[in-house]
Amino acid sequence: MLVHPIGVGIGKWYYDRLLKSLANEDVQSSRLVFISADLLGSFTASSPIGSDSGQELKKFPLLNITDWAEQLEHLMSEYERKSCKEGHEIRNWAIVANGGCAPIALKVTQSAVEKSAPFEKDLTNIVISSPPRLPFFLEGTDPKR
Repeated sequence: MLVHPIGVGIGKWYYDRLLKSLANEDVQSSRLVFISADLLGSFTASSPIGSDSGQELKKFPLLNITDWAEQLEHLMSEYERKSCKEGHEIRNWAIVANGGCAPIALKVTQSAVEKSAPFEKDLTNIVISSPPRLPFFLEGTDPKR
C-alpha cells in the first residue's frame, strides 16, 4: 500500500515513476501487488459521493489521521476479499508512506497490531521516508515512556 504525501494537487500520481520503474523490472514473477490510492480530499478523491445521498459532497469535514487510516484499512480489506474471490490471495501487507503521512501508516500499523483492523492478513513491513520530526510523535505523551 503506497501512501502519498498530503498537499495541494498531490495524489496517487505521486508514485507513478516508481510504479513505472517497477513495471519494467522483473517483479511480475514475484506476484507483488502495489496499491496507490488517493487519500480522501486528494486528487480524484476530492469530490467523493455521499454514501447516504448518492450526491457529490460539496464540503468535507475536517479530515484527520484516523480518517485516512480507516480509509486505507477499508481498501486493504476490500482488496483481500476481491483477490480471494479471484484466486490470488494476499499473503501479507506492507505500507510505504512519505513525509507527513507517516502517522497515517503508523495508525494502520497500530490497528493491525491490536487486531482491530478490518483486513485479516498480517502487516509485516512499514517503510517511512522523510517522517516529521520526533516532537510531532511525542505530543501528548509522557517523554519518559
